[in-house]
Amino acid sequence: FDGAYAGLSFELGRVGSPLLPGSPEGALKSMALFVAYDTFAGPVYLGLGRAADHSTGVYFYLGRPF
Repeated sequence: FDGAYAGLSFELGRVGSPLLPGSPEGALKSMALFVAYDTFAGPVYLGLGRAADHSTGVYFYLGRPF
């Protein structure tokens, strides 16, 4: 096991034609914080993301990302 990690990401995406009426269009900005730890089953990630429109998401991931 190699230990624990922490990270921060900033993201910018563009949406041209949303699939659902009323969904945001144009440039969307967000950021996320995460912590990770190596386990016998692979890394475990726990993160929190927040977009400029104040929507928030929590995620949990087990295993190596592709």
